Amino acid sequence: MQNHNTNLIELLENELRISHIKIAEQTENKPKSILDLITKNKYDLEEFGQLRFKIATVKNSVGAENETKIYFLNEAQATLLMTYLRNSETVKNFKKVLVKEFFKMRELLQNGKPHFSENYEKVQTELLGLETSIRILNVNEASKILMTKTLYKKIGLETSYLPDYSDEQHTYSLSHLLKKFKVGISAKKLNQILISNGILQIKTRKSKSGEKSFKSLTEKGLEFGKNLISPHNQLETQPHYFESKFQSLLNLVRL
Repeated sequence: MQNHNTNLIELLENELRISHIKIAEQTENKPKSILDLITKNKYDLEEFGQLRFKIATVKNSVGAENETKIYFLNEAQATLLMTYLRNSETVKNFKKVLVKEFFKMRELLQNGKPHFSENYEKVQTELLGLETSIRILNVNEASKILMTKTLYKKIGLETSYLPDYSDEQHTYSLSHLLKKFKVGISAKKLNQILISNGILQIKTRKSKSGEKSFKSLTEKGLEFGKNLISPHNQLETQPHYFESKFQSLLNLVRL
């Protein structure tokens, strides 16, 4: 569970709020479960302000579109709702994240960067772009935190509460490990084998000259390594492999 996710809090009608969809994602609950919890405790929540909602069209698990209510809770309502959830480790961690996010955004609006409220839409777009990039690139935890810190510094957000991540598993390039394990095959050939086994995939990004391709480990491949951000371009990944699991990887592809 990643509790340093960005773009949690929104500014609606000059009040900071969080959607029940975000609460569901961050607490590993189904949106319907959180929606039912809000409905069940509606009168309690309305003691802390009017319940705001929007009607949105969303796709279900089979791709069909349905209209649904998306509630946006203020800080007090969100805090109260969290007390109604089962106190799992994930929920406990998100409670802390929620407090920090509301505090951070409130501080920025009240005492922080000048004209922040006027630029809020741009900031939200930047944060959404970061969230999308992290999801598309499928990067490891260290890269997620690095990308988040880089953007936060760019747009003037506080980074001190973000975790420092230490990856204890050593990873190396494919060429390095092939040489170390004395495998008589080229990295280019092994890459083709890994792609055919669903461990590696080719992705593309737009560039000035058209499209540029790069390699990325799939969900299956992340068992054997991690996707590092390329030092040449932050929109590309560079697969590295765990030395401790490299022999298992070779066995899997029958080498």
